Amino acid sequence: FADNGNGTVTDNLTGLMWSKNANLPNGSKTWQGALGYVASLNSGTGLAGYHDWRLPNRKELLSLVDYSNYNPALPTGHPFTNVQLNYYWSSSTYADDTSYAWGVSMWNGNVFINGNYVWPVRAGQSGSFGHLVISVSPVSGVQSGSFDVTITGTNFTGATEVSFGLGITVNSFNVDSDTQVTANITIDSSAVAGARDVSVTNADGTGKMLGGFVIKSPCGSDKPSITKLSKLKGKPGNVITITGKNFCDEGGEVLFGIKSAEVSVWSNQSISVKVPNIKVGKLGKTVLVKVKSSNGKISNVKAFKVLPTK
Repeated sequence: FADNGNGTVTDNLTGLMWSKNANLPNGSKTWQGALGYVASLNSGTGLAGYHDWRLPNRKELLSLVDYSNYNPALPTGHPFTNVQLNYYWSSSTYADDTSYAWGVSMWNGNVFINGNYVWPVRAGQSGSFGHLVISVSPVSGVQSGSFDVTITGTNFTGATEVSFGLGITVNSFNVDSDTQVTANITIDSSAVAGARDVSVTNADGTGKMLGGFVIKSPCGSDKPSITKLSKLKGKPGNVITITGKNFCDEGGEVLFGIKSAEVSVWSNQSISVKVPNIKVGKLGKTVLVKVKSSNGKISNVKAFKVLPTK
């Protein structure tokens, strides 16, 4: 798996891109509710800038499963967060009664005519199965940067074109071997920050890694500023979104009082975090939330009430 740093994860074996948070709605859904939720992700700014998210089919969900593991039944070291030990809805209907749909359990990989949770997915590798882009290194760069990027995959011999998407110029590329290409790229100073698809084309077709490279805004000297919190109170484990400016795409730290929070999405203007475990009384506890960007600058603070878990 490749963590794309924008709230998405790419499966290097299938080319499918999944949400890193395996419980984005923060709760269960009916099948129709699951379909509606995924459709809603494709409106507005989309999820990670993409507008083609969908409910995975049964085989795509099963492609995540590692039957040598359970609780969850995912490969050891997987990068996903909030994986629910229950059934995830697929888009595959039950042949005998299409009002039912198949679900896959992330507890043990079992398949059943039921579901509870939603795990959005998008696209996959284009081109033939034998023509893939598997990894990119480095996986990100800042605006105005020029450097070499190594692309690994299969069937690169005779490559005629390499692309990194809008805002990135491929100055030159060299086919090092059938499984590796080195490209020299320049990221335009005005390029919009976000994920880009990386593709290699030859006579056999085009292999593409969805969201394989991420453009980041350089972290300047400006102090980060919090505009608002999506929620003003919540329990440990709840996910909230912090909006503002100058957070820096390169990441940093979010503090609830003195407690560091787990970050699932970090961009220059938006951060999604999980409320950390903080000891509170029966009435809860109000703490100050602040952002510390990678340039060492600390934001203004916003009050947040941490509620008791019971």
